[in-house]
Amino acid sequence: MKVRRVLVILFFLLLFCFTGAQAKEGFDILLYEVRMDVQDDHSVILTETIDVEFTQQLHGIYRTIPLQTHFNTWGTISHIQMLSSHPYTTTREGGFLKIRIGDANKWAAQKERYQLTYQFHLGHDGLDTMDELYYNLIGNGWNTNINEVRFEIHMPHPFDSTNVSMTYGLTFSQEKDQVQFSVDGQHIAGFMTRRLGPYEGLTIAIPLPEGYFSAMPIPKDYAGMLRTFGPPLYLSDRKSVV
Repeated sequence: MKVRRVLVILFFLLLFCFTGAQAKEGFDILLYEVRMDVQDDHSVILTETIDVEFTQQLHGIYRTIPLQTHFNTWGTISHIQMLSSHPYTTTREGGFLKIRIGDANKWAAQKERYQLTYQFHLGHDGLDTMDELYYNLIGNGWNTNINEVRFEIHMPHPFDSTNVSMTYGLTFSQEKDQVQFSVDGQHIAGFMTRRLGPYEGLTIAIPLPEGYFSAMPIPKDYAGMLRTFGPPLYLSDRKSVV
């Protein structure tokens, strides 16, 4: 009888932990808008607008960015600036840069618009016969709905528009049919025709001719990095609430 009681208690403890880990974040994202200006050195300048509607009292959000890239190299972030009036702090936690947005002494309003900009230095793409732009415009770490997605991408040089690939969904998803975009010269603009659910993201990939990024830095020992880290990974952003 005692053993049975212990098993029942353990069952409910595990159930509580599981449901707590899966609990939806205390806000919905009404709009996630990304402008990306691609630089000749294979860095990208991001401007993000995130419209949030809180469903519980919180001070703000975390915008946490992984520093390890799709190419299994370590990137760096610079020129962080909050374009909205919210206070923010930054910390480095392992392989992530965490941007805490919000006032620790004040609750956020029910609806907030967060705007920030930063430059992500992606480093070398690790490819010998071609160049590539690969970036998660929206990482798949948001445990909430993103009702509307819009994006603009500005490339530094002309490119073959037929090579542009936009995919969305959970990690490794290859879904494409509900993202629409157009190319006008070196400019790409588009939107999602449905909302993104929890842990769904949006990725752009463009294979480019070798030498497209003429100022891209060359690693001293790329082969050594491959031996250390293995082949490229598909990585996502991780976000949580304050």
